[in-house]
Amino acid sequence: MIEGKTTMEKIKSMQLNEFKILNRKNGFHFFDKETIKFFKSKILNWSETGYFISSEINPEGIKGYTIRKAQFKTGNVKTISRFMEFSSIEDAKTTMKKLINSEND
Repeated sequence: MIEGKTTMEKIKSMQLNEFKILNRKNGFHFFDKETIKFFKSKILNWSETGYFISSEINPEGIKGYTIRKAQFKTGNVKTISRFMEFSSIEDAKTTMKKLINSEND
């Protein structure tokens, strides 16, 4: 647990490095070096609310972006959009912002 935060605060907010540890500790492999290398992934635009964008490159060399959400209680990563749904980071960012704002309403 992060010093100075209650359990509920931690569930609502988490830094990327903290979540990577939780993901691995709970038996998931989303952030493993081998997984990242296989999918040629990068983690972009992490939000403390758990939303983030990942970029992947398919076997044909086409790059795409996927919106995902960290599940703070389980350590799992949930895919929110279709895999590689967005061809531009700008479109993925816009959609992610809308998702975050809709949760805050």
